[in-house]
Parts: sequence; C-alpha cells; structure tokens
Amino acid sequence: MAVAKTSSESNSTVAVNSLRLLSVKELCELLGVSRSKVYVEMASRRLRCIKLGGSTRFRLADVEAYLNGLDA
Repeated sequence: MAVAKTSSESNSTVAVNSLRLLSVKELCELLGVSRSKVYVEMASRRLRCIKLGGSTRFRLADVEAYLNGLDA
C-alpha cells in the first residue's frame, strides 16, 4: 500500500536533496569523469565547490547548475 506524501514532506525532501554534499569520488562516479576533469572544472570556476577542512564537497544544486550550463 502506497502512502501519499503531504506537500510539506515533499518540500522537505527537496530541501534535503539540495543540501546533499558529494565528495570528489562520488561526483566522478555520478558524472562518469576522471578526478582530474573535476579539478580542471573547479580551477576554471565552472564547477562550484565547498571546502570543509581538508575535504572538497559539491552541493547537488551546484552540480545541476553546472550541468545545465553545459547545454548553453
């Protein structure tokens, strides 16, 4: 039996997904590209990232914006 989500539950799911942080490894696997390609895109500032201590993370929303910009 399927349970319908309320609009507030759907909105919170969207909010959580937009806050999801991906590691470099996860992003490489998601996009099917090498680590060096990710670092080239970061260095050119086409792909936004977040530095947390010694870690580099990517917001899912920023990855989507990057991918949408590739179509242009």
